[in-house]
Amino acid sequence: MSRQILNTNKMKKILLLIVFVFAILDVFSQDILILKNGDEIKSKILEITTDQIKYKKWDNLEGPSYASLKSEVFMIKYENGTKDVFKTQETNNINVVSVNNEDKEKEEAVKNLENYLRNKNIGKVIEILAFRKTNGEMLDIYGQKMYTIKFEIDIKFNSDGWLKGNGMEGYWRNSLYVYSSEPDLAASGETYTYVTKFYRSGTLLTLRCVAQMKSTDNGFMVNELNIKAETNYGVVASNLNSSSNLNQTQTSKLSASYVGEYKNGKKEGQGKQIYQNGTIYEGQWKDDKRNGYGTFTNEYGDVYIGYFKNDQRDSIGKITSFIEPKYSDSTKSITTEGIFKNDKIYNGVMTHIDWKGRKKQLLFKDGIKSGDWKKVKE
Repeated sequence: MSRQILNTNKMKKILLLIVFVFAILDVFSQDILILKNGDEIKSKILEITTDQIKYKKWDNLEGPSYASLKSEVFMIKYENGTKDVFKTQETNNINVVSVNNEDKEKEEAVKNLENYLRNKNIGKVIEILAFRKTNGEMLDIYGQKMYTIKFEIDIKFNSDGWLKGNGMEGYWRNSLYVYSSEPDLAASGETYTYVTKFYRSGTLLTLRCVAQMKSTDNGFMVNELNIKAETNYGVVASNLNSSSNLNQTQTSKLSASYVGEYKNGKKEGQGKQIYQNGTIYEGQWKDDKRNGYGTFTNEYGDVYIGYFKNDQRDSIGKITSFIEPKYSDSTKSITTEGIFKNDKIYNGVMTHIDWKGRKKQLLFKDGIKSGDWKKVKE
C-alpha cells in the first residue's frame, strides 16, 4: 500500500516537471513585441519591412496577420534570446529637416506678403505704418502648397480714399485696393452687389485681414486677400508716419468731455461722452463702458441707435449712414437694422437708397449675408 502511494507521488512529480518544461519551452519559443507605449504583444514575427513589422498573435497562430509601424515599436525579443531595438534618431532627423524647411517657407510667404502690400501702396492713397502676422495654416493640396495668413496692418490715409466691398458686413473683398476717387458702381455693373466706403485724409485704421498665399516656381505669391474687420481711430495728426507708435494715437479714444453719472469712480447710469476724434455717445453706462440703450454718432455722421454691451453693439439696433453728394454719385443712405451681436449685424436687413430713390436690400442671417442684393419696388 505504501509502495503504491509512493509510485503515485512519483508520477505526480514527473507530470508537474513535464508541464513546467513545456511552459518554459512555450515562453522561449514566442517572440515578444514591445511597443513604445509599454504594451507587450506575444507573437510570431513573420516579416520586417522598411516601415512595418508583420506578425501573428501567439495565442492565435492560425488567425489573421497583423502589422505595426516600426516607428511605434521599441524592441523585439526573439525566441532564441536575441533582440532588435528600433532607434528613432534617423526619423527624427528627417522630421527636423522637414519642419525647418516648412518654417523657412512660412517666413518667405509672410515676407512676400508684407512686401506685396507695401510696394502696392507706395505713393498711393494710404501708408502702411505696421504689419503684424497673428496666425497661419499651411496646407498641401495635391502637391500645391497654400499658406493662409491672418494678419493686422495699421494704415493711414494720406488723402481722401474709398474702399469697395459688400458693405457693413465688414468683409472688403478687394485685395486692399484703395481708390483715390469713388468707383462708379453703375458703370461697372456692380450697383446691386457692391457698395463703397469713404475715408477722409488723415484717417487711421487697424485692418484685420486674411491672405491666401500660393507656392509657385518663383516663391509664394498672393492668391487672395480680404479685409475681415477694421478698427477706425478717426482722423489723427497729419504728421504721423511709419516711425510713430500706434498706441500713442489711441489716446484719441480717451475722454474729451463727459457729463453724466458715476459710481465708484466709473461711468454708470446715464451720460454723454464726446471723444477727441469727434464721435459722440449718449445713453446708458455701466462699469465705465457703453451698456444698455444709447445713440452713437461717429466722426462721419453715421448714427447707431440701439443697445450696447461692453462697448459693442448688441441686441436690437439700427445704423443709418448718409452720404454727401460730393462723395457719391449713387449712394444716398445705407441703413442696417435688426439684431446685432459682437458689434456686427447678426439677423436683419441692410437697405441701400440711391439719389433717385431706388432701393435694394440685403438680408443677414446668423451673422452672414443670406442671398444677394434685391431691388425693392415702391
